[in-house]
Amino acid sequence: MLLLNMAAFAQPQQVVINQTPCEDKAVQYFPALYYNHTKPKYGVVLSGTNTAADKAKITATLNAIEKLEEASRKNFQATGNVMRVSYSSKSNNTSGRNYFSGYAHASYGYQLGFYQMVCHVQQHVVKEVGEYRSVFRVNANPTLTEGSFYGETGDFYITDKRVRYDIPYDAKWHGFYDKQYDINRYTNRSKIAQYLSEEMVLNNKSSDYNNKHNEFLKLINGEGYTENWMNGEKNKQNKYKWVDRYYTITKPGMPLLIPVTRKEFLEALLEYYEIEKYNFEWYSDYKLKNETSNSSIINADKAAYTKIYEIKKARISNLLKTKSADWLNKQVAAPKGNRENDYAKASNGLFDIYEFENGTPLYKYNPEYFKMNASDPLKPVFFLVEFRYEGGDEKQWSENLLRNFEKNFDFEALRKMLE
Repeated sequence: MLLLNMAAFAQPQQVVINQTPCEDKAVQYFPALYYNHTKPKYGVVLSGTNTAADKAKITATLNAIEKLEEASRKNFQATGNVMRVSYSSKSNNTSGRNYFSGYAHASYGYQLGFYQMVCHVQQHVVKEVGEYRSVFRVNANPTLTEGSFYGETGDFYITDKRVRYDIPYDAKWHGFYDKQYDINRYTNRSKIAQYLSEEMVLNNKSSDYNNKHNEFLKLINGEGYTENWMNGEKNKQNKYKWVDRYYTITKPGMPLLIPVTRKEFLEALLEYYEIEKYNFEWYSDYKLKNETSNSSIINADKAAYTKIYEIKKARISNLLKTKSADWLNKQVAAPKGNRENDYAKASNGLFDIYEFENGTPLYKYNPEYFKMNASDPLKPVFFLVEFRYEGGDEKQWSENLLRNFEKNFDFEALRKMLE
């Protein structure tokens, strides 16, 4: 798609929303309005940071990203939309940090929303659509996917289906409203609750289902981009399309994710069994005090669980001792789910796993990569860049933004911010 010849259209010098007269098909050729981060639509949100110094350092990084975007449009006239910058940061119990194999890095982002201009059908003046469908984002140190392969909690029964135990397995749990658990589940998270799959990473980032592994490699190695087609079809000119494009900007030479070995997975199971034992003991004691009508079942469960714990631990420990180094160092391919369906038979708690070769290959954040800048968690270690755009006869303003971005955005300057 060629950039529009702006001289071919009569247009106002400056659009005034709710005042500038218009005709429907001409609006997308009107000059865009731009508001930098000092005039955000909803205010600056850097709530995940604790100190003024933190906010100042994060803001400096986001300002540098803003300048890169502005420079990319130096000789380009955007049209048909109101461009609004906003900044944000992650807000949770860990001062806005994400944890990658135990290493903390602050997560924050730059966003440029493209709010389409439209011509009001009755008033015939330019209006700004309230929500954007095209957007440019640069997020520093985000997680590559939400959650983990096995999630964070699971439930099981032991001797009687009338009493089930729903416990977390991402950290030891000291009861309901446990503030320390809310911290530990981020800062001291169990290994079993950290693993990822290719499918999780690609979810909503790629529609190229025939080349999943290659798409996955692009994202973890910072090479090229992937696209998720949310609407429309490729190779259909002038038809409506809505597409999300993603780039990862990384330090070269090391992937963001690496395979989990069978040895690591077995060791993670042993770690989990200690968490399960601790959490089960607390919860069963709690139930004894609060579910007196089920006390005989709970006491039977407590006695039976001791054997379950010992058997699971002994079996996995034996595999670590008897399997060859070659077998142990291969990537684990584990079953989905934290237990078998227990309708017909109790599941022996959670993660009573026997299959390590024919399931889903698992990955973890690369500790060698994420230990970089560990002493300066506010500094970016990688960026996730997103450009969501629309296409079609009435969306040329959005496609032109993408074309200019492809041609003029300085990715290398962004990468240098990781040094």
